[in-house]
Amino acid sequence: MNYFPRSRSGMPPAAIVLPLLLLAAGFLLLAPKMVRAQTNGAAQKLGVLLTPPAGYRAMDPSAAPPAARAAMRGAAVFFVGPITNKFATNVNLVVQPSGGQKTLPADLPAQLEASMRTQMPSYKALGSGRLTVGGLSAVRVDGALNQLPANTAVRNRQIFVVRGDRVYVFTFSSASAAFARDVPAFDQMMRAMRWTK
Repeated sequence: MNYFPRSRSGMPPAAIVLPLLLLAAGFLLLAPKMVRAQTNGAAQKLGVLLTPPAGYRAMDPSAAPPAARAAMRGAAVFFVGPITNKFATNVNLVVQPSGGQKTLPADLPAQLEASMRTQMPSYKALGSGRLTVGGLSAVRVDGALNQLPANTAVRNRQIFVVRGDRVYVFTFSSASAAFARDVPAFDQMMRAMRWTK
């Protein structure tokens, strides 16, 4: 099932899953025993080799409580890091069909902000840019929002890459207070990311 609506350009904006994954990060605080070390097998099956930042642990979505599992629907990979202000810093990967698109639309940041604001009215885009990930052109979009019910200030960085017939969306989320400290580890993970097939 495709959880991303189609945009004017036909490209899935991949914004609907972020609110669900942010909610999942909150559930992680309620069930820390479900977080366990595991191999990077899920990412490798998708043709991606990821090395999580030091101190992060892979979480098996199937081991999550039902409410968290539902919120994490669509995440192929989920790494959990330090907790700041009652929010578990996390990295996730969502992979969806590209809808036949071979490149990212030029207006992806605007599409993402519009889609996010329908799900989370407090969302605000903070900047975007182009970069290269695994030898392919990618788009980076940074944002901020308040996660309910605790009204936690959250920052995120999403990196979108089209490879073959798939869109890969790598998302880093943290409490706003921890973003400047923790996002360099995510950026390093993305610089080291490799395609395996």
